Amino acid sequence: MKKIFCFVLLIYLVACSESPSPTANTDEGSVNLNIPIYSSSSNYDLNTISSFSNMIDFVSSSSDPAQNIRPTSGFYVRFIANLDSVSGWMPAQTFFPEIPQYLEKNNYKRDYCSFLGWALTPDGNVVYKDEASVIVSSDVNLYAKWNCWEPLSHSSSSSAVHEQSSSSIGDYSFGSLYDNRDGKVYGTTTIGTQTWMAENLNFDDRREGLFCYNGKIDSCSAYGRLYTWIAAIDSIGKYSNDGKGCGFQSSCKTDSTKKIRGICPEGWHLPSKTEFEVLFRYVGYNTDSIYTPINSSAISIALRTMFGWPLCDLCERGANTYQFSAKPAGRWDGHLNKNKGEYLSIGGQAYFWTSTKASSNSSWYISLNSSVTNGVNVSSGVAYDAFSVRCIKDAD
Repeated sequence: MKKIFCFVLLIYLVACSESPSPTANTDEGSVNLNIPIYSSSSNYDLNTISSFSNMIDFVSSSSDPAQNIRPTSGFYVRFIANLDSVSGWMPAQTFFPEIPQYLEKNNYKRDYCSFLGWALTPDGNVVYKDEASVIVSSDVNLYAKWNCWEPLSHSSSSSAVHEQSSSSIGDYSFGSLYDNRDGKVYGTTTIGTQTWMAENLNFDDRREGLFCYNGKIDSCSAYGRLYTWIAAIDSIGKYSNDGKGCGFQSSCKTDSTKKIRGICPEGWHLPSKTEFEVLFRYVGYNTDSIYTPINSSAISIALRTMFGWPLCDLCERGANTYQFSAKPAGRWDGHLNKNKGEYLSIGGQAYFWTSTKASSNSSWYISLNSSVTNGVNVSSGVAYDAFSVRCIKDAD
């Protein structure tokens, strides 16, 4: 019996030793260990990129050896810091074919530099903003693009904003601003004659009337902060006297000809109702009939991000044509009471305050949604409602 067992064991060991080991050229459908995970050289003609620039199909060639095992049905996007003395780390991100996904949020940082976005080559122009939605059909490198400046001297440290140079694609150009009040960096986009923040303000100076949706700080990081009109207009006059004394049932006048800084960074201001309408005419059909269904839908599509909005039979996906990047941040409904209210509409609508009063106890605001019939609305809200703030640059 012992001899039989040893004979069987010997046959098993011989069979295992003759089994083929994994190689770099295995049969179709198996993991290929030598498939490169990224491209070291990619050439792109930006003129061929669609104006819907956050939905571009990647194409690249690769020649570098693999550093990790590839997913069986996906591709890698590798994030390159593209600058010395950068802190932070970003692992390669897995994408699945023909499925739109958001790029990971940039985690690289460098003192006295602001991150602008991602380029397809080390010296190329920015083609993707942070957390843009893309479709990947091959492995690719993305290179971080930066604007850097000399540190402020003590004598000039009171300036609230450093403005950075801009890059352009198509009918808009984009750049960034650095807010010295809290060190945050915001993307900017120039559309026609106006330069707008390309994301919602997320500044907190500990005053009343500032909210993160559902009280969660992650909501402020993703969507920006919500401000009552009293806070947005800076009724306490902390940063300027433009809106001092304005608020609920106040008699102050804030017509569309008066520039009001509000809670915005220095050199920027809370946009008036008229300034929003100038934007709408530029991105719509450039007519006076802004609020017809066809114009309203076209404006909303051009200004909204491509993903994160409701999809339905009577909804239209955003195109973000001008990188305004409106997100459905929702709102705080104050119900005429600063101490009681409820959060509404996150994932459904975007709301933006204007500086223009509608009556003694209400002010105009703009809302965007994905409806094909009324994508843009202009309504009046009470001072205790809290909406997003998009600042616009002061005219030179």
